[in-house]
Amino acid sequence: MDVNQSAVIIIANAGDSRSSCLEALAAAGERNYQEAERLLKDAEEKLLIAHNEHTNLLVSDARGESVELTLLMVHASDHLANAETVHDLTEQMIHILEERDNV
Repeated sequence: MDVNQSAVIIIANAGDSRSSCLEALAAAGERNYQEAERLLKDAEEKLLIAHNEHTNLLVSDARGESVELTLLMVHASDHLANAETVHDLTEQMIHILEERDNV
């Protein structure tokens, strides 16, 4: 298993997810909820790819397989955690905006 390759997959997909979340929030701010939903779904798909790659590394480690801890891997884990937080907050903020506009 190439840890650096896994790290790059995590970083790229987590970064794409975060970007889609921020675009979704901007679309919701403009009351374009259909576009916001599309972008949020895209963000979730990218986040799932990153999360699955990270989980595969965790499973390998749990099985006793050698998983080298590198600065790049730490960076990838940070990107994943950040993307998950941004996604959760974006969902909540879009929900609040939708409620505001439906009042």
